[in-house]
Amino acid sequence: MNSEELLQKYRAGVRFFGYLQLRAIDLSGMNFSGADFMQADFSQANLVGTHLTSCTLEEANLTDANLETADLRRVTLAGADLIRANALCADFSLAELTGADFTDANLCTARLIGSNLVGAKLTGAILLGASLMGASFESADLKGANLSCSYLYEADLSTANLEKVALNRALYGPHTVFPVGFDPQAAGAYPIMAGVNLSGKDLSGTCLPGVNLEGANLSGADLRNSEMCWANLQGANLQGANFTGTNLSGANLLGAKIDEGLLDGAYLCGAILPDGRMRGVDFGYLKAEWR
Repeated sequence: MNSEELLQKYRAGVRFFGYLQLRAIDLSGMNFSGADFMQADFSQANLVGTHLTSCTLEEANLTDANLETADLRRVTLAGADLIRANALCADFSLAELTGADFTDANLCTARLIGSNLVGAKLTGAILLGASLMGASFESADLKGANLSCSYLYEADLSTANLEKVALNRALYGPHTVFPVGFDPQAAGAYPIMAGVNLSGKDLSGTCLPGVNLEGANLSGADLRNSEMCWANLQGANLQGANFTGTNLSGANLLGAKIDEGLLDGAYLCGAILPDGRMRGVDFGYLKAEWR
């Protein structure tokens, strides 16, 4: 079945396409939301930007498929093969991915928020900058995976295999669960929580909206171009930190030490500033409202 025949059937109301041989098919940009492709063969298929929301792809073969920017929210991919798949910027939020095989897959900047990856295989997978908040990795195999710069808030990695995993600049919070005895900071990850010491750390370009860094030590940290709107920075040590291009709108900096911080170009609309502690700051064109 070619792409035109498949799309015509879908538009006519057909939703079951299980077991089909769709190897190397081009369905880029098409909408098949809610369809059932159980055990279908999508190996080497072009699924760039394809809308597959709430689809069933249980035990489907997507080896070497191109899923770049595909919408896979709430999809069922249990037991599916995604070996070497390109899922750059794809959205797997709230997806059922138990036992799926992502060996050597490209999941850079992909969204797997709240996804179930219990027992999934991600050996050698690249998850650079991926959003993994609230994802469950119980019994998942992440050996040799690259999770650098990923977001791990509230993720459960308690029983995951993290052998040789890269976590450089990955961000985690107080509710992220790692295996017993595993030291995420030794692996290069940064804790984002109240009172933490992130002095001199590179947090440039990170997404930190609404985080609680009350009393944290961020002296000398690089926070250029970061998103920190509504962040709680009360009493934090921000001396020497670089906030160029940082979005601090609505942030609470009450009592923060920033007399030597570089705030030139920071966006502070609606921010609560630390009155009396601003001497020596290079504001450039910055106009902030004191409260």
